[in-house]
Amino acid sequence: MNQLAFTLTAPMARRSDPASSHVSALEHGERAHHAALILEAVIAETGLTYREIHARLAGRIREAVEVQRRLNDLAHEGLIERTTTRRCSISDRLAQTWRATLP
Repeated sequence: MNQLAFTLTAPMARRSDPASSHVSALEHGERAHHAALILEAVIAETGLTYREIHARLAGRIREAVEVQRRLNDLAHEGLIERTTTRRCSISDRLAQTWRATLP
């Protein structure tokens, strides 16, 4: 796969967060890289939950919660959207699924 390139506009730290959060946000260069990996996974297979996406990206993104956060970033950018709710094959709980909104 060719990695997609784009800029995320949603801030990583709120204005009310302490200075250490803003420093960490500036040093965290993996955010856009992870978002691109996740977007590629959503484009390749629509209707996955965040845990299923995390499983498909095993070894490339450490925590499932990172996938969940980047999905929200991508939705904020209008690149993906939530679709249906179904039982996740990983957690066996009801979860939102995602699809790309790219043309």
